[in-house]
Amino acid sequence: MNDVRNNHPSTDRLQAFLDGSVPSRERRRLEAHVTTCAQCSDELATWRVLFEDLDGLRSHRPSADFQARVMSGVQLPVRLPLAARVKATLAALRPASRPVHLGAGVLQDLADGVLVAREAQRAQAHLGGCVACSADFQGWTTVLARLSELDRFDPMDGFADRVIAGLTPAASRAPVRQPGWARALASARRFLPRSRRAWAAIAGAAVTPAVTFGLVLFAVFSHPTLTPQALVSFTYWQFTDLFAAAWNGLLATGLAATGVTGLDGFVDLIVGSPLLAATGVAIYAAGSGLALRVLYKNLIDSRSIRPRYASVAS
Repeated sequence: MNDVRNNHPSTDRLQAFLDGSVPSRERRRLEAHVTTCAQCSDELATWRVLFEDLDGLRSHRPSADFQARVMSGVQLPVRLPLAARVKATLAALRPASRPVHLGAGVLQDLADGVLVAREAQRAQAHLGGCVACSADFQGWTTVLARLSELDRFDPMDGFADRVIAGLTPAASRAPVRQPGWARALASARRFLPRSRRAWAAIAGAAVTPAVTFGLVLFAVFSHPTLTPQALVSFTYWQFTDLFAAAWNGLLATGLAATGVTGLDGFVDLIVGSPLLAATGVAIYAAGSGLALRVLYKNLIDSRSIRPRYASVAS
């Protein structure tokens, strides 16, 4: 229903909201959003000022005989006699002699004089032998000539200055910075699936490991000689032995590396002076915090500056 980008209503929906052309349910939702969102509230206030200025302009209406003058210059195509229409129908049944008429766009461009020279020559040659297209061309020529004679209305002096003056108060205000949790929630919503099929795929992927694990447990514990206590004891012994072997191997590798690289003296110095070790840990923690801050500023908090100007929807 809404063309929402970054969880904000689009410009078209805000304009429709001011025009009163949105359904009641969507109108209540837009009112609730604008009440809590400073950005959309500023944009809505800008459009309201512009609409009020446009409503205050003087309206121009055509003269009383406008329709009569236009229709008097329109020439309807000449109706062919019955014999000619029957002959044209029979001739159209043959693919080799099927007539090709000029479209309305070609006739308008030819009457306006904007058709390419080669296409204009072909169109003129076709008009010389086609009564229907010639009648349509005469009608378009008359209509365009009548329209060019009508009065043109230009905006009054100072129109642009009044519009810009109405936009300046709302546009000059600095955008309100949203809280961190709101930005995090908006960023997280971008990764949510958009369709039911995607939700079903994610649910299936999440349930598959649990179902597989349940089937494995059922197959294991269905054996009469195997109990849950025995399985837990066996798993605990295996993990204890694996952790002990890994810890001993890590210590042996570290001692060998310090002996080869000559770092055993440095290790003894660190172990012998706890203050130096604490200082090193504090420096490392401060550097890590600074690095996280830089990553946050460049990857998460890097938002494009939104232009503050009015755009009219087509």
